[in-house]
Amino acid sequence: MSKRIFICQVIPKEKIENFQVSQAGNNFCYSLIEGGIFDETYSISPININEKISFRKDCPVVFIQKRLFSIKILRWLNFFFDNIYLFYKIILTKNKGANFWFYNLYTSNLILFLLLKLSGFKIFVIVADFEPSKRFFTKDFFIRLAFRIVDGVISLNEGFKECYDKNIKIISGVVKNAKPDAVKRRIDFSKTFLFSGALEDYAGIKIALEVFSQLPDANLLITGRGSLEREVQEYAKRYHNINYLGFLSYEEYLSRLEEVTFCLSLRNPNYPFNNYNFPSKIIEYFNKEKIVISTFKYENFPSENLIICNYNVVDLIDKITRLLLIPIGSLEEMQQKNKLSIQSMYSTHTWFKSIKEIENYGRNCMV
Repeated sequence: MSKRIFICQVIPKEKIENFQVSQAGNNFCYSLIEGGIFDETYSISPININEKISFRKDCPVVFIQKRLFSIKILRWLNFFFDNIYLFYKIILTKNKGANFWFYNLYTSNLILFLLLKLSGFKIFVIVADFEPSKRFFTKDFFIRLAFRIVDGVISLNEGFKECYDKNIKIISGVVKNAKPDAVKRRIDFSKTFLFSGALEDYAGIKIALEVFSQLPDANLLITGRGSLEREVQEYAKRYHNINYLGFLSYEEYLSRLEEVTFCLSLRNPNYPFNNYNFPSKIIEYFNKEKIVISTFKYENFPSENLIICNYNVVDLIDKITRLLLIPIGSLEEMQQKNKLSIQSMYSTHTWFKSIKEIENYGRNCMV
């Protein structure tokens, strides 16, 4: 069987709060890495990180970070040298016939992608958030051109089929070590809701604040960072039921997640790019047996288990009020149903099987 090599942009989990790096993307990649899907993993340092980063010795990731230029105007050249260095590192190692899987295509890994493709390697891409651009001669335009020579894709969002439809599968997320519980546990019911993520209008933080300022008997926990952080802090000072916890490490976040019964996913439909998001947070909530209110339905996702809400204050208040009237026994059934619904769909076993099928695509049918 061909060696399988993963190219991504992860940083150490414990460093995530120090840099402007997507925690969702970082955690997603680690779930695949720790699931044993890839034989080797290389991480190209995000271009905005100039500080020297080191991984623990037991980490299965080889981190590539050449910082020859520290002057801000020349820092973009660093990723060029990262790509060249990693390419020769791969070529000088016995990797003949290896399959390469990229987590997204960026300007910061495009040179490596092209060099590997020109060297005859098969290249596959895992596509996360993607918003199609019709403008010419932009970086997104050239990345779209690059997808014409990709050998296969797993997209986390159905919308990517607009750009690539040959050898593609849709898997909206990953659940690490997915095993149904042998014993059904009883939940501790709480009137507490969690909003976790970007503190931006597109993520719905404004509507969450407005709604819970009118629901004194329901509690709102908020974690994350963003341009509206000061507004969140003001609401937390003014209303006893709104609590802002700041940006948490992943371990702290999971600990807080255990405290709540309900979670919010309030993507603002007025931002077109939200149509191309993948429901990573919702999958994580379901796996932790949480009940979720969402302003979006997602294809290839068990949306019948979501509490779907229109993006307005009146409807969200109504949904929350009705939800709090549901008997605990029914809530327990909803939680168990949510967990079971996503464990078979997004397990690492499902990913392994799908990756293998995509890699074998050309052998079983005409391209």
